[in-house]
Amino acid sequence: MWKIIKELTFRLLKPLAFSYLILGIFLIQLVIANNWINTSIGSYSGFGILVSLLVFVTGIDWLGNTGIYYFRKINIITPWDVLLYGIVWEVLINLACFKLHDSLISPIIFFLFIGVGAMSSILLGLRIYKICKLNDNDKDKDEAQLVDLRDLNKAKITWSKDNGAIIIDERAVDYDLFNRDTVQKQLKDAISHFSAKHSYVVGFVGKWGSGKTTLLKKLKKDFSKSKDTVFIHAPNTTEDFDLWLFGSKEEMIKGIYDTFLNSMGIKFNSLKNSKMLEGISKVVAGIPSTGPIITPLISGGDSYNDVTLLKERLSEYIKSTHKHYIMCIENLDRASNDQIILFLKLISTIFDFPSVTYILLYDDERLNKVLESAKDVNKTYKEKVINQEVETVKSF
Repeated sequence: MWKIIKELTFRLLKPLAFSYLILGIFLIQLVIANNWINTSIGSYSGFGILVSLLVFVTGIDWLGNTGIYYFRKINIITPWDVLLYGIVWEVLINLACFKLHDSLISPIIFFLFIGVGAMSSILLGLRIYKICKLNDNDKDKDEAQLVDLRDLNKAKITWSKDNGAIIIDERAVDYDLFNRDTVQKQLKDAISHFSAKHSYVVGFVGKWGSGKTTLLKKLKKDFSKSKDTVFIHAPNTTEDFDLWLFGSKEEMIKGIYDTFLNSMGIKFNSLKNSKMLEGISKVVAGIPSTGPIITPLISGGDSYNDVTLLKERLSEYIKSTHKHYIMCIENLDRASNDQIILFLKLISTIFDFPSVTYILLYDDERLNKVLESAKDVNKTYKEKVINQEVETVKSF
């Protein structure tokens, strides 16, 4: 618990949050000292009360439009917790100031502050209890490890029950040790696999009209019964993310960020503003062919730090939900060559999130041609990005 309070204090003392805290204390004491609540303007005797109501309504509107209240769903320290913590300190400091000037404070205002402070303390206490409880449960959980099937077959992997589950990466071998009978079972097993540290990418391969989409829809119904599995849809729809809808790299990157945030139930305004996202998207659009982001790091600026921070925060949020997120990309090979290359780079770097599985539907021949025509990547790049391929057979 003390570790969480220490982190809350650290975040509250950051320049922006601390400035709001000090400004709030100053304004409240200024109003109380001048008795503005009971001040009349002309013949209007309730002006102070009207202003107070307007301030209250403005605060409610701010909470609604920023979406900060949605962060209560995330089971780690969030801006919502920092807000509650700031309110508690705001009330305590103002009550201490009130104590020095008892004659200026009416009982109504005093008990109003007591009520706000008590409510904020209760909400914050419940949040801290929940976060502590989930952190304790996580310590007892076994974390799955992603291993090479060839190494497992050659007994190179040392394992005991305490090591947790093993997730098999099948791309390194030429045969299937599981001896699955049907494509459907093989795909279902592939989708079920995910890593607690990185994303897992499954390629569902087949010619156009081979039944990939039909089979995927059938499997979605099976997974829909699980409360721990969430299919990531485009905002305000039940459709999968579609690369065709975006005309530029920056728009596509913004779309992926927005899709993840909406699927997690987070309002975007409370995490990053549009101007910052625009800067992040421009930086990400310059991702090199492999590895980390090199160009932005050389050029400097805050945008690179924003990209890294946003990835870390989203990774933490995803872990805290204890859910498995699945993003399906149908007809990947029908997108433009640049979109295909960029998307493969994105899911292996910026959008390499824990507990996320990407399902890519494509024609292998078409995808290989795209990679062959690209200047900065080749066919082997696909093997670095896609962990496992599942092939389907055209139905007649």
